[in-house]
Amino acid sequence: RKGIHLLPKLFSEIYKKNNSFKFVVIGRDTKEAGESNFNKYLKKKNFSKNLIYLGVRKKNFFLPIIKYAKVVVIPSLIETSPQILQETLAYDGIPMCSKNTSMEEMLKNDKNFLFKKNNDENLVRQTFKLMSKNEKNIRLKVNFFKNLLFDKNRKNKILLNLKKLSG
Repeated sequence: RKGIHLLPKLFSEIYKKNNSFKFVVIGRDTKEAGESNFNKYLKKKNFSKNLIYLGVRKKNFFLPIIKYAKVVVIPSLIETSPQILQETLAYDGIPMCSKNTSMEEMLKNDKNFLFKKNNDENLVRQTFKLMSKNEKNIRLKVNFFKNLLFDKNRKNKILLNLKKLSG
């Protein structure tokens, strides 16, 4: 449900291009047909020696890690609260989110930060495109979304912008 099956392709392709990257996975290891998703999708892969799995942690522990990330991949495939997106932006992270979730609305359908739902090839393409863009331009866009989300009139601004988008 959370898109963990999309990560091996992305991690593998990044690792092939630069084997010094570290991959940090944070969250609950759910089971699918009795098998650990961590074991099924992330263990014993070409990138596994560079993988750090933290499991469930308190937010004050893992959120500061976002500041050091090149990209924060949020592979959620279901309509969820975009809280992790807001936290990623608050900690100056660069998000990569699935289309057709509430996170897409928060990012105002910005193609820089969205990949096609349940499509690992598109996730790889979009992530590499994002990682190769001018850091200054990406930071400007992140700050734009951050200002929308954390301004005093946050709710009104988001509603106004969504209304403009819908025509």
